Amino acid sequence: MTSRATRRLASITALCGALAIGVAFALAAGGGKPPIATPAAPPASTGPIAAKRFVHAEHAKHKVDVAVCTTCHAIDAKGLVAPPASLGHAPCLDAGCHASDFLASGAKTKKADPAKYRAAVAFCLGCHSSPTGDAPVAWQAAKADAAFLGPGDYHVEMNHLDHTARTPCRECHAVDPKTFVLQRNAPGHSQCISCHDGKPVPAMTNCGTCHKAPPRAAYFTEKRVGSDVRSCDPTASKQGSCFAHEHKGHRFRDDGSELQCGSCHFMVADKNAWHGHVYKSLRDMKAAPIIENQKDRAHQACGGCHHHAGDVKDGSGRARCGHCHSDRVLNSIFQ
Repeated sequence: MTSRATRRLASITALCGALAIGVAFALAAGGGKPPIATPAAPPASTGPIAAKRFVHAEHAKHKVDVAVCTTCHAIDAKGLVAPPASLGHAPCLDAGCHASDFLASGAKTKKADPAKYRAAVAFCLGCHSSPTGDAPVAWQAAKADAAFLGPGDYHVEMNHLDHTARTPCRECHAVDPKTFVLQRNAPGHSQCISCHDGKPVPAMTNCGTCHKAPPRAAYFTEKRVGSDVRSCDPTASKQGSCFAHEHKGHRFRDDGSELQCGSCHFMVADKNAWHGHVYKSLRDMKAAPIIENQKDRAHQACGGCHHHAGDVKDGSGRARCGHCHSDRVLNSIFQ
């Protein structure tokens, strides 16, 4: 063995010895157990992506004039308000706004810059739902079905009493002809445009006439007191006796004509005030009773159809009040 090889072997031996001594000291300090490696924290680029909802106040900070609704809410050819970004993603796809988010939502950015991709997808999910959690595929049509899932920044207010004097209830409260369930988002722009196309005023472009601050949850704070008339919950799988709006006979008359809401909810259209109260604001609808309890006029409204003995009495001759009224009423009658 050459002298160079001898020196190299000696160096390696010394290094191994030093390492062995260091391990021995470490084991002694740790009670003879090797140190436990602390698992690394998961990177921020993992896990589901939370949708970033639209907030008017945040856009106002970026010098977007949110008081001028038509800046983002365009009016289509039929006079209806088109949702923002429905026309080629304008006005969101603007050089000074979210152009970078649209560009960063692709597979290339997902691989190169995961954090930037996640921020872009969060922006997309604010309007579009995604079963995979990724951004919608660019070449496939995607509905803005998630755009209205979050709480709104405004509430809708209108003079309900004034509208009842001009328009039949069912012109606004549209009903599905097959399920007899109130149509989603009705009353909505589709119903309003039938009148507010410019004549009479206000026109649909005057968004602030109906959409007002604060948000719905902050405005409709009062809750209606419990009613003795039990209305069924159409989403409940099992339920006891209750009144169901979702019934053909409660939506249409025998001749096929529409049964108006005011046939039973007469107080909301009572222009002479009901018990000194006029149902003018929509806040009244949320807080005050909308059907009269244990009163002749309410029973007469039902009696127009339910006048047969089998409708109002059971086999033992006992009144079938429990189909509509709560146990409190039944106990007060049959105690």
